[in-house]
Amino acid sequence: MLIKRLDRLATGRHVIATLVVAFAPILAANAFSSYFYHLTGGHGLLDLAGGRNALTFQTGYTPDDAYALLTHWGTVGRHDQLLFTLTLDVLVPPATWMFLTLALLYVTRPFAAARWQRLLAVLLPSAYLAFDYGENVAILAMISAFPNRVDGVAAVGGTLWTGKTVTSDLAVCALLLGLIIRLVGLCVERRLTMCVAPGDRRRFGL
Repeated sequence: MLIKRLDRLATGRHVIATLVVAFAPILAANAFSSYFYHLTGGHGLLDLAGGRNALTFQTGYTPDDAYALLTHWGTVGRHDQLLFTLTLDVLVPPATWMFLTLALLYVTRPFAAARWQRLLAVLLPSAYLAFDYGENVAILAMISAFPNRVDGVAAVGGTLWTGKTVTSDLAVCALLLGLIIRLVGLCVERRLTMCVAPGDRRRFGL
């Protein structure tokens, strides 16, 4: 039922609209993370595993990594991470989820017969959303308990960070692959239309 409702929304216009809506908080989040990285002397947000912004390649974090960051940030840095988690990082996951879901449903529409592809188009972004919000809860718990360590929560947070990164990357790769396949299909169809004589187009369904 949910997939059908989302599929009805997955038009080219809605995909572009959700991309524009998602772009604003993502841009703001990356601007803030770069500022935070500079302010703390090269110790980025936990959401980015200590990196400068989303373009920085990171491999996740362990409990020791997490608490090293929390310590380096100081009181002001921990407050800023808390502020980020409760504001911008409330908006980024659902905006990203909506764009990725509608875009994947749109590009996989020609393959509607393969139901697993349609299901995957919704599951990948949904898994990303769950992982991201789960990590946010872990971050809030770590900051609230500081200076006491909750290593179990930090370990879960690191695992959720890996989950959100993997699922979002896979969703983007699937979207790019789907776009390439659709573009190739359109080019082939256009070439066939140009090559087949007008009287034969009806015979070939062109």
